[in-house]
Amino acid sequence: MNDSKSCLQRNVVAVLALSACLSGMARAEPDQFKIGGVVSLSGTYGIYGVDMQKGVTLAIEQRGGKVLGKPIEVLWEDDETKPQPAVQKTAKLIGGAWT
Repeated sequence: MNDSKSCLQRNVVAVLALSACLSGMARAEPDQFKIGGVVSLSGTYGIYGVDMQKGVTLAIEQRGGKVLGKPIEVLWEDDETKPQPAVQKTAKLIGGAWT
């Protein structure tokens, strides 16, 4: 149980950190809001990542898919429940996966 809680906390922190980094990078008025998520979609804790993905999708839908009148784009990456892929995929998102 402690491992699953630790993995879940790590993933939530990664998503929040990535969102903060991406929001701070925007200088001009964005055409859309971009959110990146690195979560376990496969592997031992894949069930948690899938649930997080569904939760975010539901929250976006409940808010009409927009923030301040701009559409929300979400890009998901699977960390495969392993630290190294999580680091690589987070770096990929921060480095400009949307360019």
